[in-house]
Amino acid sequence: ITQSGSSNLGPVITDLSQYPAVPTASEQVTLKARVLDADGIGTVTLKYALNNPSATPTSIGMSRIGLTDFFQATIPAQAQATRVVFFITATDGGGRTGRYPIDITLRTHPLLINPPAATLNDHRYCVYRHDVKNPATNYLNYRFYTTQAKEDELSSRRLLSNDPIDGSFVFGGSTIYYESQARFSGSPWARAGWGGSFKVRMPRDNPLHGRTRKFGLEDNQGNPIDARTRVTHYLLRQNQGA
Repeated sequence: ITQSGSSNLGPVITDLSQYPAVPTASEQVTLKARVLDADGIGTVTLKYALNNPSATPTSIGMSRIGLTDFFQATIPAQAQATRVVFFITATDGGGRTGRYPIDITLRTHPLLINPPAATLNDHRYCVYRHDVKNPATNYLNYRFYTTQAKEDELSSRRLLSNDPIDGSFVFGGSTIYYESQARFSGSPWARAGWGGSFKVRMPRDNPLHGRTRKFGLEDNQGNPIDARTRVTHYLLRQNQGA
């Protein structure tokens, strides 16, 4: 049901994917998404800006792939370290609209103090970054990309805030999870901001590896071999019967 009471929603946009997940400076990115509507699809448009949302994003028409419900478009290559912030809109045969990620102001209970006064940075977006595909490491590599505005917010707000910011989680340089969330974590005595631990939440419909909804990336009190944090978490889980 829409805010106006209509049961006829706009197009539903799902199954978004991109290739490559981590593009280099010389690579363009192809995005595909499934768009469904009982009244037929009018137009599907990919809109993107660089590093931060824009009131005048670049628009690219998405083309249907054969006789399928999938549409695709390609974003040109960008300079290394550039973040691409994008969303997709679509119209159906009756002119009703849909957006992915869903327009936060159209949710029944948007998590905004004043939804009518929502700013560009209040809306949700998909983000990827032109980066090193597989950085040298002895461990698994993972990254979290967000807009510059959200990164600045995380840096400047109170350190002990537990409100997550939106972004994309990338695992292994080959899989990207849009609509993920992250924040600083740790106790009031151990939380260290960018040099410390993080809590990551995955989207409900796309958990990490198909099964993990949320997890912590622990700094272990600044000592990689310090097991105190892990032992504490284990004892708490056992005490709670988990």
